[in-house]
Amino acid sequence: MAKDNSYNNYFNNYNERNKEGSWQLSADKSEWVLKEPNTEVVEDFETREKEWNKRTEQDFNRAEAQFQAGMVDKNYLEIRKRKHEMSYTDYLVNCMNSQKEQEVKIKAYFDTHKPEKKVVDFIYDYFENNIQDKPDIFLTNPGYEGLDYMIWCKKEGWHIIDDEAYSYKLYQDIIDNLVEKELIKRGLWSKEGGWT
Repeated sequence: MAKDNSYNNYFNNYNERNKEGSWQLSADKSEWVLKEPNTEVVEDFETREKEWNKRTEQDFNRAEAQFQAGMVDKNYLEIRKRKHEMSYTDYLVNCMNSQKEQEVKIKAYFDTHKPEKKVVDFIYDYFENNIQDKPDIFLTNPGYEGLDYMIWCKKEGWHIIDDEAYSYKLYQDIIDNLVEKELIKRGLWSKEGGWT
């Protein structure tokens, strides 16, 4: 299944909701129930389903227009169509299953692949020698101008981390640790783990 930003947005929202307590479908699968000690909060399932249908219909119509204009491929349109045809409950189940599958793939990848010494040396060398003149946004931006992307891409003539290792974030812990140390050195991050 192709990467879908709404999929990631869903999990961000789900994780925020999950902090409040444990959500589950009621026995008749008609509503969401939040279980907390001595309380039970029920959400209006019909309202959620209507909002879901409206939003996915808009997404599908937009994707259809983009496909007609040649802006997206048929695969993108098919993903939007499948999502539009799903019920909200089916979507939640599908997302959870996809997340579990991805976790299994990542674990299997980490079990069979170890960081390469040349890549680790390159990352440490880059931090020791080239990071001082970079702006703070370079360290904190997770997008296409961020450090991890630059080490992976060919922007400065590098392609030190292969595509698969980059997508599975094999070197991410090393990079995050060095970024944190640099931000502490610059006075932007506290040793307790928060922005100053």
